[in-house]
Amino acid sequence: MKKIFVCVILFFNMYLINAQEDFKYYLPEGVSEDSLINIIINNGGINEYKLISLYYFGNKPIAAILPYSLIMANKWNYPPAMLEVYQSLLLLYNCSFYQNIEVMDKKFRNIALEYLIMYYENANEGKQKEYIRKFDIPNYIEKGYLKEQNGKFVIVESK
Repeated sequence: MKKIFVCVILFFNMYLINAQEDFKYYLPEGVSEDSLINIIINNGGINEYKLISLYYFGNKPIAAILPYSLIMANKWNYPPAMLEVYQSLLLLYNCSFYQNIEVMDKKFRNIALEYLIMYYENANEGKQKEYIRKFDIPNYIEKGYLKEQNGKFVIVESK
C-alpha cells in the first residue's frame, strides 16, 4: 500500500510540474502585480497573497513566491504562507518533499523544517495538516531531523 501511495505522489508531482508549464493565470483586469505586492507587504492581504501565489505558479520560476510567503508567514502569521515557505525551499533543492530532504544543506533543511513546524502549530485542522501529521513529521522523526519534546516538535540540531 505504501508503494502505491509513493507512486501516486510521484505521479502527482510530475503532473504538477507539467501542468505548471501549461498553466497560465492572468491577473484580473486593472490589478497589477505591484499593487498586490504592496498590499501583501503593508497590509498582509490574504486575498492578494492568494492571487499572487496563483499568478506566480504558472508565470514565474519555481519558488518566486518565497519572499512574499516569508512576509506573510513572519509579519502576518499566515499559516498557508508558512507551508509555502517549506514547500518552496524543498522545490528549490529538487526535493520530493520528505523523501530526499537530505540533499539540502543543514541550514536550509532546518529553515524548511522550522516553517513546517510553524505551519503545524498554527494551522487549523484539515487535510493538509493531517497529511503532515501522518507522513512528513513521522518520516522526519525517523530520519533524525525532528523529535517530539514536551508535546511539540523540535529540530534535532546534531544532524
